[in-house]
Amino acid sequence: MVSHHAPATRLGLYFALSLFSIVLLGVTAARIHQTLNFAPGVSFYDPIVVELLVTSALAIIWSWFIIHTIHTIRVNGPVTTFWHESIGFLIIWIMFLVGTAIATNFWANLGVCFGVFTCDILTVIVAFAWLCFITMTLIGFSTMLFLARNNGYGSIHEPLHGRWGTGQTGAGLARLGRRFEPHETVLMFIIFFVPFGLFHVFIPRLNLL
Repeated sequence: MVSHHAPATRLGLYFALSLFSIVLLGVTAARIHQTLNFAPGVSFYDPIVVELLVTSALAIIWSWFIIHTIHTIRVNGPVTTFWHESIGFLIIWIMFLVGTAIATNFWANLGVCFGVFTCDILTVIVAFAWLCFITMTLIGFSTMLFLARNNGYGSIHEPLHGRWGTGQTGAGLARLGRRFEPHETVLMFIIFFVPFGLFHVFIPRLNLL
């Protein structure tokens, strides 16, 4: 039996991932700009920050592509099944895993210099790297749970919009792609609210942003 709230949950998680990734992209770019202009004649960059910048950029593109695919119930094209999604997901998840682990190892204990711009920006990088990684992990669990409830591995080649078991086809399925049920709307609101609350906590710490 298809879980009717699964598409809304996945949309919300991918939307949250895109927001977290946008912030991560901004702070990593700011860090690179800072280190490349550290002092006259002195410039450097942190390779792991570059890795996180690239990963966040990929995550933004991937998130909105999947959001578009789910929302429009797209079934034609190169990336339209859960199998296709799992490949892209795994690549970005591993990139976040590596980047988050290394960044945490480097900059996990910066509380002693709280209030200093350099420390604050590194702290925010680590925080949002973790948020992106956790959100990616939740997306993975959500997808695996959905597949487990719907024929398991046998559904891996089904369209990733996840509405193929709703009993609606044609015009009815198209209408489903343009609106959400009330309980889906509530789930979307909850998932969307979390990122904005976190932005309110972290972003004021950076005078640059």
